[in-house]
Amino acid sequence: MRTPSDEFLRDVAITAVEGGVNYWARIEGYRWRGKTGAELPWPVIELVELDDCGTPVSVHTLTKDAVKLAVLAILASQVSINETLFNTLLKAVEEDDAGMVDAELADCVVQVALFNEIVYG
Repeated sequence: MRTPSDEFLRDVAITAVEGGVNYWARIEGYRWRGKTGAELPWPVIELVELDDCGTPVSVHTLTKDAVKLAVLAILASQVSINETLFNTLLKAVEEDDAGMVDAELADCVVQVALFNEIVYG
């Protein structure tokens, strides 16, 4: 199995932030530092976890290492995920194509990165 590239991990995190996690988290910090294009560094991403009433529960910072470990844990079947999402992630990593990862799958990756399991959805 191929190791996910930094660009792949960044793009999965951005997909989650821009559409996948919004039903359980509010994005407080989401800013870029430095260069543009392919040279973009890891963005600073802070998520505020919300309860069912929309009340803040806790704050999490999403790191590149956490996203990488989440992807690897899912692909090693250490975390349960439906077969379609698993196969999509496997193919996306093998082809280094984060464009294959939709908001639902990106959300699952972020949840595993933050909680070591899929808690929501």
